Amino acid sequence: MAWGIFVVLTAVFLYAWSESTIGGAEGYDMATDLERRIAEAIGWAEGIFHPSGTAVPQRANNPGNLKLGDIGFGTIGGKTIYQTIEEGWTALIYQIDLILTGRSRYYTPDMTIRQVAVTYTGGDNADAWANIVSGKLGVTPDTKIGEVV
Repeated sequence: MAWGIFVVLTAVFLYAWSESTIGGAEGYDMATDLERRIAEAIGWAEGIFHPSGTAVPQRANNPGNLKLGDIGFGTIGGKTIYQTIEEGWTALIYQIDLILTGRSRYYTPDMTIRQVAVTYTGGDNADAWANIVSGKLGVTPDTKIGEVV
């Protein structure tokens, strides 16, 4: 019973967050140029721009392949499904903002892109991920994420 209440409250919170000023469709528009560039680089690494149109990030409207649980639209392989692609981009921008401002539980601005990759991917093809993200940003994988300009 308690678990069910927790799941419902979590879904309500995440849905409310996705509709808030920072999380709604306007959230992407409010992002800095740097946050957008990092989001797009991560999107490339995660497959949002894959030409097939059938990659998980595309089907889940989740360009960052984020695992935030079911926020009301289900999951695909543990990846959160967003109602719209704008909500998915906004969720990714929010995560990037947490990283760049030092408020993330998993990442710090002092981590290199290579170090971020290991955690972000769970070690699954982390070097390729780091190379794609850093290449799109025009830096090396050993650049600290907080020093990308």
